[in-house]
Amino acid sequence: MRPTAVVCALVLCVSSAVAAQNSVYGIRGVGFPGQPVSVRARALGGGWAMFDNFSAINPATTASFASLSVTSMYGTTVRSYSIDTTSVSGLVETRFPHTMLGGNIGGTPLSFAASLSTYAERSFDVTTVGTSVVQGNPVQVEDRVSSDGGIVDVRASVGWRIKRNFLVGAGFHVINGSSRIRATREFIDSDLRTFNVDNDISFEGIGVSTGFLWRAPGSRIQVSLAGRWDDKLESSLEDEIATDIDLPVSVSGGVSFLIAHNLRWSTSGTWPKWSVATAELAAGTAVNPVRAFDTWQIGTGIEF
Repeated sequence: MRPTAVVCALVLCVSSAVAAQNSVYGIRGVGFPGQPVSVRARALGGGWAMFDNFSAINPATTASFASLSVTSMYGTTVRSYSIDTTSVSGLVETRFPHTMLGGNIGGTPLSFAASLSTYAERSFDVTTVGTSVVQGNPVQVEDRVSSDGGIVDVRASVGWRIKRNFLVGAGFHVINGSSRIRATREFIDSDLRTFNVDNDISFEGIGVSTGFLWRAPGSRIQVSLAGRWDDKLESSLEDEIATDIDLPVSVSGGVSFLIAHNLRWSTSGTWPKWSVATAELAAGTAVNPVRAFDTWQIGTGIEF
């Protein structure tokens, strides 16, 4: 049996009692999605993300770089979830989810930016218990599958200030990463030997993005729109392509109002079409079939 088949069998074919994990979608799918936004945008609930040149969502904001600038951040995430009668809390991770460098190109209306962001987090730890048949006899087993790794999004973008109040931009994305997976099966019967399987899985993909930003005269109102298309995510094991998962097309938009002097309200939203991955995720999983759903990400904030 190939190592990948062993991992899938341990995850899918035993009645589960989940001990701890980062993301259910991270086990069979891409991972827990990241957000390529700066500290300022996060502090405003994501509302400023579509207008922020230090966030990697709308490439048109790249045109706002007037001089060479760099930013980096780290963040700690705390999560909990419930599945049927199983509840898990206290899931904590600390990462460096976003770094960006940008600047103007020689006093021209063009600017550039390069960023490194978390595309998806793939760290989890799942324990399942059930029964397996060994030489015709049912035997109780405890299976554990753990993963440590993630997928990053490297973006290179160019922004063009067509007019003082109208910016456009485009970006090229390289999606890359790896994950180390360990599968362990332990038999309750001490006469049967425990065994482990270790795999290093790598991920590759590409994408493109484009967008614009328009500021009304006086800069009281700003409107932005961006779109992104990502190709398939290839996962490889020992230089062989194990799976191809379709990545989503996403559309983002935002509006910002200068309510009064130094008081601004901004709202941004993104719709990624995650359901395109359903066919690949459901393939070969007759037990507990998987579905992927489209999602909305909407944030708003007021800045003084």
